[in-house]
Amino acid sequence: MIIERALMSASIMHYARATSTSGQKDERGSIQLERNRLTSEEWEDHSKIIDVRNQALAHVYSGRTAGDHTWHRDIFFAVETPNGTWAAASASNQTSYHEATLGRLERMLPIAIREVKAKFQKRIAAVSTMLNREIEIAHFRKHAFDPLAIFGSEETVRAIIQGRQFGETSIWVNEHTPRAPSGT
Repeated sequence: MIIERALMSASIMHYARATSTSGQKDERGSIQLERNRLTSEEWEDHSKIIDVRNQALAHVYSGRTAGDHTWHRDIFFAVETPNGTWAAASASNQTSYHEATLGRLERMLPIAIREVKAKFQKRIAAVSTMLNREIEIAHFRKHAFDPLAIFGSEETVRAIIQGRQFGETSIWVNEHTPRAPSGT
């Protein structure tokens, strides 16, 4: 039960972090799925997942329905003891696994990946446009960094730069040495 709850919670939280966030200065920026880019069914799935994140995981509202399910229920009651007195008692339940929510996540993951990639491409295109305008060299110097200090090895830096020609790349870095992800 603990593992199921951890996996379900992590899935919902990561989905929400990738698709429904605001952004402050120096953060990665806001990412919001746009209702007009989704079908009504997709928007309903998305909204219910975000509701579960907000109402059942990030904040706990006992007895409140979130995403069509009551995730937490707390009950306080009195129990008669063997000697005839009464004692206070309580019981709680919380959902560890919810099949309908998992189904929504499974349906929405490819859509979320598509939409987040589109937003990234739009943002990176704006950066590329800016870079191709006349920019003062002082601006580049202000933001210069040592890639070896950041990425750990010349081999990793080369792998990152070579991957750029394909539009995107994924590598695992282990002990500052890149290797292809498992299965690729």
